[in-house]
Amino acid sequence: PSSFVMIILIHLCLVIKAYCRNGNPQKAEEMLQELEKVCEPDVMSMAVCLDAWAKVVDGYDSAIERAEVLLDRIIYKYRMGLVGPKEKH
Repeated sequence: PSSFVMIILIHLCLVIKAYCRNGNPQKAEEMLQELEKVCEPDVMSMAVCLDAWAKVVDGYDSAIERAEVLLDRIIYKYRMGLVGPKEKH
């Protein structure tokens, strides 16, 4: 991807993390889905959303379901070779 696209992707990841930190996993996952339209998000962005769903207290049952769906997506993408651990340079 071009450097401009990389800058946009980095900003989207930062927005995802910000929504998660502020207790809004639903909005974070919406941003993650927008990111997926452009490229495969890194495992960390997906894990941040998963962690945010895990911290939900109100609506706990639906949060568990959303976390499970997201975890299933991560596992599927890993098995397909679309995401994986970052290589050390």
